[in-house]
Amino acid sequence: MNYYFLLEDEKSFIKVLPEWLKYMGIQNTRVQDITYVRENNYVMQSGQGVTQLITRVLFQTIDTILLNPGKIDQLIVILDSEEYNEQERKKQVENIIKEYIEKKNCVVGFLYKVFVCNHCFETWLLGNGNLYPDIRPEGDFQPYYDEYNIKVNDPELMAVP
Repeated sequence: MNYYFLLEDEKSFIKVLPEWLKYMGIQNTRVQDITYVRENNYVMQSGQGVTQLITRVLFQTIDTILLNPGKIDQLIVILDSEEYNEQERKKQVENIIKEYIEKKNCVVGFLYKVFVCNHCFETWLLGNGNLYPDIRPEGDFQPYYDEYNIKVNDPELMAVP
């Protein structure tokens, strides 16, 4: 099984995903790009932000997979919900993919899945309560300590005060 991961960002998730895959028992090997895909490989590509991902990079990625038939079994798109809720963002991206494939009028030999991080991936990283200070700090961080206390509040549900 070969995967093509299209990720919204080029920093956090690209660093974390390979470790998560290992943790989940996925033994695939990362390769540089689709030309190196053989068996049990995966490719990771940055979408360069939500806007670029849904207006340009997603289409380029689909075209790349179509130009390399049989290499990729699943396209997995991972992006932040930002101002949408998760279901709205997921439906938006699924519709974009579906419409693009219909417009191209071609046979697609791969499945696709869309995973949406509530607000943003970094809120998941912030959810580690062990990293949050037990003692109320002095200085610049003090006003934010109570408002954004992840030991008490779920980071995914936090809103701007």
